[in-house]
Amino acid sequence: MIRMFFSYWIWHYSQGFRELFVLFRNFLQFITHFFSVKEFASTLLYPLPFSKESQLKGLSFLTRPVGFLIKLFFIILGSASYLLVFSFSIFCFFIWAILPIVFCLLLIGCLKQIF
Repeated sequence: MIRMFFSYWIWHYSQGFRELFVLFRNFLQFITHFFSVKEFASTLLYPLPFSKESQLKGLSFLTRPVGFLIKLFFIILGSASYLLVFSFSIFCFFIWAILPIVFCLLLIGCLKQIF
């Protein structure tokens, strides 16, 4: 029983942290790719792709501001989502670090109450 407890303790603070880090890194990469933050930031002042059709009609002056606003909206939304997930991941790392200690203290407290 004690061996299993120490095996879990070692896993929790070594491989468990690595797996949690990989999980949140994947979430952050997903948000970056889902909102295309890097692509939109590099093409912020470019017209929207449908602007080639509107250039024939003389509406090309509208596609740049519309494209700018749409891309800026998704950059802001993606950045806010990234910040939210990043903050949540820091919180989860903190909880992950203290949870076994809290569990042990609660277990000791319960055993003192019983005996």
